[in-house]
Amino acid sequence: MKVVPRAKRTMKTFTGWLLLFAGVLIIFWGLFSAYKIFTAKSLAPQIFKAKIETEVKASQTPSKKKGLSPEEQLQTLLQEQLSKQLKKLLPQDFLPTLFNLISWSIFVGLLIIGGYRISLLGIRLIR
Repeated sequence: MKVVPRAKRTMKTFTGWLLLFAGVLIIFWGLFSAYKIFTAKSLAPQIFKAKIETEVKASQTPSKKKGLSPEEQLQTLLQEQLSKQLKKLLPQDFLPTLFNLISWSIFVGLLIIGGYRISLLGIRLIR
């Protein structure tokens, strides 16, 4: 068994405790910020942004265009109606919000893993 000088052992122990608390602090900070975001007390970081398209008035885009056959007019009308229904079903910012929450969850997962590894290193230095 190797004898370690007291000052060196104290420094290793201090560094170990410091790393342990840093890792636990990282884990709790990540969990607390995720809690605030998922309870709507704060907003998730905006990594993905939606392009806001202005709606064109129906009078500006008549569905009966000159020179179109009845089948083409029907297809145009169906596309317009389908587009309107999809906008009602899914809000315009649904996908960017979903992607922002997913990316934030992945980031918090990485924080937890990193905090765990830092804490584990600190525990090894304490022993």
